[in-house]
Amino acid sequence: MVVTVTSALVGDLFILAAILLKIQLVTLWDLLRLKLGKAPQKGIPLFNGLSRAQVHYLLMAGSLRKYNSGDILFRKGEVSDSMYAVISGMLDVVDALRITDEYNNHGTRRLITTIKKGDVVGEMGMIRRCQRSATVIATAPTELLEINDKMIKRLHWLYTPTAQNFFFNLMTIMCNRLEKTTKCSNS
Repeated sequence: MVVTVTSALVGDLFILAAILLKIQLVTLWDLLRLKLGKAPQKGIPLFNGLSRAQVHYLLMAGSLRKYNSGDILFRKGEVSDSMYAVISGMLDVVDALRITDEYNNHGTRRLITTIKKGDVVGEMGMIRRCQRSATVIATAPTELLEINDKMIKRLHWLYTPTAQNFFFNLMTIMCNRLEKTTKCSNS
């Protein structure tokens, strides 16, 4: 038993340390930084002002989703409790002018906006659990971080300061969009 414990201790202290020095581990954080070209808290407004550890809490609580070009993220009228931060790719937010043509490539659509890397989409659905006001379609291969109500509640319970910063950033994004919409409607 002494030989087993001693060999396990030597393995943990020396062999494992030597292996970890030679092998580079790639984390979710590293993948996000690579895709954004910078630290996620600088590339995604939702993460502004958060420390690296706080962004880690959000990333571990959320889930990454991949969509191909032409895939529909969500449809107008669907009810959801999720929002998405765009890690890579691009999305079009469209409003179908005729219900029957909404999901048809040849249908009549009105482009509302284009969502790019670093932007967020679906925040009203997450906050209010209301029907989606538009259809969102991937226009390029896209990777999204899904953030939902359960994750936010867990984050609030475990890491209250992070949750507070997250909600402040979300309110800032929504206020900026409201201001932009107000300026567009007054023009």
